Amino acid sequence: MQIKKQEIEDALIRTAEEEFYKYGFRNASVRRILTKTGVSIGNFYNYFQNKEALYEKVVGSEYRRFLSMMTEHEHHEHNGSYEGRLSDVIARVIPDFSRRFVILIEGSEGTRFDEARERMARLAKEHLKNHMDDSGVCIQNELLDLLANQFLDGLLAVVKAEPENTARRNRLLADYVFFYFSGMMGLINEKKQYD
Repeated sequence: MQIKKQEIEDALIRTAEEEFYKYGFRNASVRRILTKTGVSIGNFYNYFQNKEALYEKVVGSEYRRFLSMMTEHEHHEHNGSYEGRLSDVIARVIPDFSRRFVILIEGSEGTRFDEARERMARLAKEHLKNHMDDSGVCIQNELLDLLANQFLDGLLAVVKAEPENTARRNRLLADYVFFYFSGMMGLINEKKQYD
């Protein structure tokens, strides 16, 4: 029985996801991936140039999804296109983060995504700062760093808590983002009253 090329590539990607989730990029083993999939090293190179190319195939879309989420949110926010309940809008804007997001944030050491967490935190910080500036509230830079990193930690916690139940995970992610930023805006309004 001949296995189709797409099936081999899919098997390599699925197995690599498990390997990268468990070990991160640096400690992941292509040999373990090949043993589990039954693919020869020569055949592996028909699909991927190296381990980093396989890693990029696993996490690249998660990285682009996060960047897209931030851009999409900004787009909706600045052109006033939020319609309906905010949490429902957020649910539409938030991508379907998966374990690959965890791999990207926690296991990218030694790859071109090595600074993905820092870049994502920087984007979240800039977004928070824009909200603060729009509200006329001044918050220390160090506090913004802390809040941005807490935001990412929360996303990771939700994904880890619901790795298999996509619908529940996505609802929790939408609720988390909604409550996080609603709470932030509430705190901003409180701070304005006391300043």
